[in-house]
Amino acid sequence: CADGDEPSAPLGLDTLVDEITKRISVPQRNPNGPLHFAIDHCFPIKGQGTVLTGTVLSGSLRVGQEIEFPELKQLRKIKSMQMFKKPVNSATQGDRLGVCVTQLDAKALERGIACTPGYIQTMDCVLMAVRHIRFFKSTCKTNSKFHITVGHTTVMGVATFFGAAAEPLADVADDKARKTAQAMRALQLARQPLADAFDTAAEYEYRDELDAGAAEQWAVVRLEAALSCALPATAIGSHLDTDPNANSCRLAFHGKVIRALSPSALAELKIFKHKRKEGQVERVHDEQTLICKNLFKPGTDMTQFFGMRVQLGEAGPVGRIDSTFGKTKFKCVFDDPGPAGLAEAIKGEKKLFLCYKRFTFDPTKRMIQS
Repeated sequence: CADGDEPSAPLGLDTLVDEITKRISVPQRNPNGPLHFAIDHCFPIKGQGTVLTGTVLSGSLRVGQEIEFPELKQLRKIKSMQMFKKPVNSATQGDRLGVCVTQLDAKALERGIACTPGYIQTMDCVLMAVRHIRFFKSTCKTNSKFHITVGHTTVMGVATFFGAAAEPLADVADDKARKTAQAMRALQLARQPLADAFDTAAEYEYRDELDAGAAEQWAVVRLEAALSCALPATAIGSHLDTDPNANSCRLAFHGKVIRALSPSALAELKIFKHKRKEGQVERVHDEQTLICKNLFKPGTDMTQFFGMRVQLGEAGPVGRIDSTFGKTKFKCVFDDPGPAGLAEAIKGEKKLFLCYKRFTFDPTKRMIQS
């Protein structure tokens, strides 16, 4: 208000307070369950020990309790605790406090986690449910490096994306309508929760890039440095090396860490790529056999392909690879060569196709035909 004028009454303040009051509730604190203490600062006090300040995210702690620092792989007992400069003997979920322990190097842990021994996993390969951030204008490509942030920790990781493709948008009349439909779908996706469970028995299709329009997408992220977190955990993938002065979003995708992946668990994931090889028919050998070539690179062990199905052209008869013929050629046997026979079938089509799928992380590189 101007000098000398009476101050005006606040506009809508009571209404705003009423709306906020309707929409919030006091959370229920649960002292049970494993401890998860998020540490945001760590410093030494001479003659006392090392003080950790942070927030109890789950469980509870008390003086004399043994806690674990999973990043350091160390156990320590709580010597004392303070909450707002007052000594306390215990604290529970939601409390913010300082915890004093002895024989802990303050320089080794600026930010991190303290927990019930054995509760927090340390992992270097994770499975995540992921979703593209609609403000990130670039594509998230498989085998690209991202900064992966979980809690206070950010590490580099290489992502492999997989999952079903999005349903195509309905045909629209013009470019403006198409962009509007894309924006509406992105907004709807942003409001949907991420998946909580992963079916290890199901098969998933490998993707060259994260599908921005799909509701359910997944990623295997191989981390360059191990991180520790309780599962499930919220995570963000970003390109923090992008110029911060550029007018663009650096956060590429967000997600939920579902589980840690050991080498054996990674090998069991059924993430497949479609493969298609093309060869040529050289000539007819007999009524049911073709001599073919150029399906394999020189030096390939063709015996591993024996018994696999091949098709003559896009819609021709289906046969199987039977045996080698010389050093670089092979025989294909057709139990049902069609009513006109093989000689007639190859007059209009000399191409031969071998289609199969291969699981991305299978160390044996098996080829599967369904």
